[in-house]
Amino acid sequence: MILIAYWNGKQIGEEITHKIYVRYGSGSRPQDLGGQHVVDHPSGNSRFRIIRATNINDDENFTMLECKDIGPIV
Repeated sequence: MILIAYWNGKQIGEEITHKIYVRYGSGSRPQDLGGQHVVDHPSGNSRFRIIRATNINDDENFTMLECKDIGPIV
């Protein structure tokens, strides 16, 4: 299944390869994250670009990051 990213209800053509869930807090709120940010997974030697960040169920417990795998950490 291929997931395509949407922003403000419009398809932006970015393929979502992974969804990552993090605890909501300072620095991990959806408004703190976006396309300029990456997530590094050192043990998997992978780097992911954040396409969209969403507050799960609007309850400020978790942030879901929709990401695109951009290759190994170099």
